[in-house]
Amino acid sequence: MSDTANHHQPEPWHLSRAVNIGHILSTVSLVGVLMWYQAGQDNRLTQAELNIQHLQEARLADQQRTDKKFDEIRAYMLRIESKLDRIIESDR
Repeated sequence: MSDTANHHQPEPWHLSRAVNIGHILSTVSLVGVLMWYQAGQDNRLTQAELNIQHLQEARLADQQRTDKKFDEIRAYMLRIESKLDRIIESDR
């Protein structure tokens, strides 16, 4: 009985100061993966910014073409109006 009474069981909440090589490798791996993921995010953001810039430039070019066509149509309508005015004036 004395052997079982003297037998010491480890405490369930014991913390060790020893550092396992597996913990070090997993921490380094985790930091590496996080850095790789962040680099990928930066790359995707850069691509998105370039796409937005390209779309803005395309929209500006489209707007300029539309404005030019609108001005051409306005000038054409003014010429038609002028011709109609001359026809109406000549019939009087």
